[in-house]
Amino acid sequence: MTPEALSNIQDLEEKLGLPQEFFLKLSGEDDWSFLIKLNALFEAVSTDLRCKRLNAPELEDSFAHLDYGHPKYGKAKLLRRLGCITKNEESFLKLLYELRNRVAHKVSDTSFCLSEHFDSLDANQKRNFLNAIIADGDAQIYWNGEFRPKVEAIVAYPKSMMSYTAGDILASMCNQIGRASNT
Repeated sequence: MTPEALSNIQDLEEKLGLPQEFFLKLSGEDDWSFLIKLNALFEAVSTDLRCKRLNAPELEDSFAHLDYGHPKYGKAKLLRRLGCITKNEESFLKLLYELRNRVAHKVSDTSFCLSEHFDSLDANQKRNFLNAIIADGDAQIYWNGEFRPKVEAIVAYPKSMMSYTAGDILASMCNQIGRASNT
């Protein structure tokens, strides 16, 4: 993530009344908290971006209550239809939403582990999980001193790689909010 992208995310955190470096500190959370908090952050940013994109601040409350992952009229689908995110980014946000729902609706699952969850998936589910986290990013990543397939890093460190992809998408959304605010 570039320093400019990080600065945009930090400005957004301040605007949302979040603690300093909220996004950066998410990676240090347990997987359950990470998913809940990251999804909440995207919910807020998504609402702000849609309102700015449509120049309709009066719709903030209505947008805030939409289902995030509904396939026809959810927040992620609306962002895609507005051209704010790509199809692959939408897949990432839907994965995050599904994982968040899985853990949020089963509070006894606070020990949820992304690595164990990945291991429990069938081959098709694993492919979808990996593709969602890759999103529109490069297929290769510089990791441990060499370029490697990003899927290796996702399998080894799913939370870190989700955070990596989330940072890219979040930075893009923040840039769009900034551009919309300046027009």
